[in-house]
Amino acid sequence: TDVAVLGAILVEPKEVLVDGLRRELAANIEVMLAKQSFDHLEASLKDLADQSRRLRGSFEHVQDYLGVSAQELWRAQFGRVVRFLLHMEQHQLLGKRGRAKSSPDHDPSQPIRFPDGKSSGGSFLSRCMAKLLELTEPKSCSGGFRQDWCSSGGALDSLVLQQLMEAVASPGIAAMSKLLALKAAGRVRKVLQGGTALLGDPEHSRAVLKASRARSSEALRVCAASLASQVGPLASVLSSLGQIMLLQRRLTALLRLHGSLDAPLINKSLGVLDGTALVESLEEDAETEVDGELPSLWDFVDSSSIAKEGQLRFRRKLAKTGELHGFAEPLRQLLLVIPEDSAPNGLDTLLALALVQYVAEKQRQAPSARRTSTWTAKAPAPTVGTEAHVALSAGLASFLQQLPRQQLHGTFQVCGFFIQGLCSEEGWAEGALIIQILQNCLELLGFPREHLAEFVPVGLLELWPAE
Repeated sequence: TDVAVLGAILVEPKEVLVDGLRRELAANIEVMLAKQSFDHLEASLKDLADQSRRLRGSFEHVQDYLGVSAQELWRAQFGRVVRFLLHMEQHQLLGKRGRAKSSPDHDPSQPIRFPDGKSSGGSFLSRCMAKLLELTEPKSCSGGFRQDWCSSGGALDSLVLQQLMEAVASPGIAAMSKLLALKAAGRVRKVLQGGTALLGDPEHSRAVLKASRARSSEALRVCAASLASQVGPLASVLSSLGQIMLLQRRLTALLRLHGSLDAPLINKSLGVLDGTALVESLEEDAETEVDGELPSLWDFVDSSSIAKEGQLRFRRKLAKTGELHGFAEPLRQLLLVIPEDSAPNGLDTLLALALVQYVAEKQRQAPSARRTSTWTAKAPAPTVGTEAHVALSAGLASFLQQLPRQQLHGTFQVCGFFIQGLCSEEGWAEGALIIQILQNCLELLGFPREHLAEFVPVGLLELWPAE
C-alpha cells in the first residue's frame, strides 16, 4: 500500500523503506571504503571495484520492487560520503579541526566516521593519494609528461588509472584532485615565502643582484654555488610541486576522457556552457564594454534567477559539475593570488639560479656525460628525453603561472645568458638539460617550444637537439 494510518499518524511505507535503504547503503559504502589501506595499490583497487560492483548489484536487484532507481541512489550516497570525507580531509590538511556539522553533506541520522580507524588517521582519499604520490616520486621514477610513470617499485599507467576509475568513480577522483590542488597551493606558498625570506637577507640579496648582472655561465654558476644551500631546496620544492601538478593533470584527463565517452553530447554542452560562463565572468571583472546585440548567457535563464545571488549559485553548481567532467586545466590554475607589484625583486633571478645549480649538480653526478670535443667535431650533441626532469619543469611552470608575466621573462632571460655562455665552455650536457627543462616548461604553460628562441639564438638551440 502507498499510505498507511497508525492511529492518528499518516505513514507512507514506500518513503520509509527508501529512506532505510538510503541509510543502509551509506553505511555499507562507508565501511567498504574504510577497509582499504592501499598498501598494494592494484590489489586494493581491484578489491574495492569488486565490492562496489557487488553492493551496487544487490541494490539493483530490489529496485523493481520499490519503483526506485538503484543507480541514482548509489550515485547520491556514494557522492555524499566522498564529499563529506573530502571536507574533513581539507580541514585536516589545513591544520584545522573540522567539525562534522560544518559539512553540508553531514546527516545527523547517519553520521560518517572520520578518521575511519586506520593508522594513517585520515580516510581512503588521503591513503590512496599518498600511494599515488609514492609511485610518482621524481627521485625514483620517470615519466608523467607524455608517458606513464615507471619505477623499480611499480608503474602508474593507464591500466592502473582505469582500475582507479572503476574503484572510486568520478567523485573519488575529483576529490583526490582537489586535495592535490590544496597540497600544491601549500608548495607554492612555501616557495614564495622561502624566496622572500632569502631575498630579504642582505648578503643573499647582493649575491642575487650580482647574478642578475652576470652575462657568463661561469659567473652564474659561481653565484648559484654560493647560494647552493638555499637554491638547492628551492629546486626540490619545485619538483615536488611539479609532481603534484602532473598527477592532478593526469587525473583531470581521466575524468575528461570518461565524461566524453559516457555522455558525449552532455559533456560537450557542459563544456560550452562552462566556457561561456567563464568568458562572461572575465568580462565583468575587467569591466569591458560588451556588445549589447550579442546574446548573453543570462538571456537563456529565467528572469527571476538573474539576480547576483542566483548567478553566483549557478556558477558554483556549474564549477562543481565541471570538476566531475575534468574541464579544469591544473597547470593554468591560480593557486595563490600574487598582486602585480607584490612579488619580491630578484625572484626571477633566484629561480634561474635554482635551475643553474640543479643542472650543475646533475652534471657532477654524471661527469662522463660532459662532452670534451671541439665545435667542429662530427659527433652529435647529447640529447635529453622529454620525460627527463619533467617534474621540475612542471613545478616551475605552475609557480610562474602564479606570478606576473615579467617574472617569466626575467627567469628565461637569465637562463638564456647561461646557455649562451656554455658555448665557450663546451658545456653540452648542462646545455641539453636546461634547454629541455625550459622547453617543457613553455609547453606546459601553453607556449610553443620554439618560444625559447626569444631568449637564446636559434643557432645555439640547434646545437642541443632534444628528443
